[in-house]
Amino acid sequence: PKYILLLNNDTVVKSDLLDKLVNAIDSDERIGFAGPMVYKYDRNGQTDLISVAGVNLIMNRGSYRRLGSEEVDRGQYHSTAKVDSLEGSCLLIRRTALEKIGLLDESYFLYWEETDLCRRGFEAGFGCIVVPTTGIWHKVSASKPRAMVTYYKTRNRLWFVKSHATKEELVSFLCYFCLFQFWATIAGYIYRQEFANLSSFLKGVLHGIIPKEQLKPMAKSASR
Repeated sequence: PKYILLLNNDTVVKSDLLDKLVNAIDSDERIGFAGPMVYKYDRNGQTDLISVAGVNLIMNRGSYRRLGSEEVDRGQYHSTAKVDSLEGSCLLIRRTALEKIGLLDESYFLYWEETDLCRRGFEAGFGCIVVPTTGIWHKVSASKPRAMVTYYKTRNRLWFVKSHATKEELVSFLCYFCLFQFWATIAGYIYRQEFANLSSFLKGVLHGIIPKEQLKPMAKSASR
């Protein structure tokens, strides 16, 4: 196929979703990824609350800004726009982009995997666009244990920054993380007595420092 659609099974889509995504991505061969407006499925009966209208990266902080998050859709996002990344709950991908950059990196497992995919596409010359004139409603999967979320978000964030930041961005991030955020996060967990999260955070930092290629053999050895 010319395009591949990734779509979560806990979504409801607008009837024009594929038409609008395909038309948008088909307009420029440099576009590798297209995504719709993503709405909260149901917030006390409200169905026009935006979950995300595209993602922009803040590389020197190892973070991102979810555009439109928690905003009521009043038409403020009315035209197709370039973004750094898209949410993986609904993502249309040009096949030639995947042939060039590969598939989702299984090492991430949970969180940051679609951001890594979009960034690899960007580095290979493929852009991302959000098409806010169509959309999906994302029910969001069942809640995950918070300690697990803490671990994967911490580890994968470090992997992502190491893989994709420029030297200047990496130095800025390390200064911010090592001198401030690392200690502030630890202090917060201790103050709230969230010791399981503290343990997961520290483990995530340790494994985030270790290259992905070395972590897999270590995990297999530990399992034996």
